[in-house]
Amino acid sequence: MFTENLAAFFDTDAFAESATYDGTPGVSVIYSAPGADAFNIGATAPEAMVAAADVAANPRGKTLVVAAGTFTIREFTP
Repeated sequence: MFTENLAAFFDTDAFAESATYDGTPGVSVIYSAPGADAFNIGATAPEAMVAAADVAANPRGKTLVVAAGTFTIREFTP
């Protein structure tokens, strides 16, 4: 079991950004879209890391709204 306090990583003044998860605003996420270039061309696989306590046990089908857009969660890794 992972017991470290990772709150600093989800601080919106540091690494994270504020998002809306399933209609709930103010959820801190670390969002990235690897592979996108300046024109958003390329094979991208957007990823968002979030504290498990802030989301449902199975978030598939829920929406996540970040500055980059609105996404439907298709896959997750607990």
